[in-house]
Amino acid sequence: MPPGLLTILKRVDEVWRSQEEQLRQNARTIARVTRVELENQPIILDSRLPQDRAAWQKLWNGVEDALAEQFDPQYGGFGFDGTTPNRPKFPEPPNLFYLLDRLNRLPSSEKEARDRTRQLLRTTLTQMALGGIRDHLAGGFHRYSVDRFWRVPHFEKMLYDNAQLLSVYSRASALFEDSSLSRSGRRNCCVSCAAKCAHRKVVFTPPWMPTRKANEGRYYVWQRDELNNVLPPALAELFLATYRLAPLPPPDDQHCVVYLEKKWDDVAREKGDRVIGIQPAGEGGS
Repeated sequence: MPPGLLTILKRVDEVWRSQEEQLRQNARTIARVTRVELENQPIILDSRLPQDRAAWQKLWNGVEDALAEQFDPQYGGFGFDGTTPNRPKFPEPPNLFYLLDRLNRLPSSEKEARDRTRQLLRTTLTQMALGGIRDHLAGGFHRYSVDRFWRVPHFEKMLYDNAQLLSVYSRASALFEDSSLSRSGRRNCCVSCAAKCAHRKVVFTPPWMPTRKANEGRYYVWQRDELNNVLPPALAELFLATYRLAPLPPPDDQHCVVYLEKKWDDVAREKGDRVIGIQPAGEGGS
């Protein structure tokens, strides 16, 4: 069994205390060798360097080709494999930033390339916003989904993920002229998560992992009877007609996560003013 994090950190501390100068010398050597390698055969290509322009273009296009190969066309996201379709799925904000940048750089004449990029980005953002990876009641996105559908999350919210997703959703909203993406990011994604992660003695704590009765994630899950108990009958009926309940894997399958099958704007058009009382965090306004 590999050593745990605490064991590794204690060993690092011991080595630093006893061999600080040797570690510094090793760091200088690594930096020097790395600099020589980069100068002789650049690995990080920059479009501002004319001699690297063709290689840069090949690399830039190749990233999207690689993402497209592992894209889930139905539920979005990357790392999808048809032979193991339900393995965990992460938001991966850097990939989303890349797709945003690509859309901004691709000329309008390259319609086919732009359409593919739009599909990769928009499908992923839309499906994430519908799924249980998004906390529809308290706000924020969880770290990842344990299934293909973004429905059952790993119950942990990371502030750095949510901060990046705030930017991604806001920029995508402007790009696609889609206010629902903006609302998914601006209020639901980051504000409540930042409030939860604030701490009196430090600026922020990276993760937010509330639990109840020592069961990870129990804070976020519901049973149908619980919803009936906390909501008036008419509102409970409307809530359960609007949202879906995804059961957790056994043995906790008596508990469910809330998610949506349709974008909130579509739900509001179908159900009208009746849904105002069950709007999720961050919806219903700019």
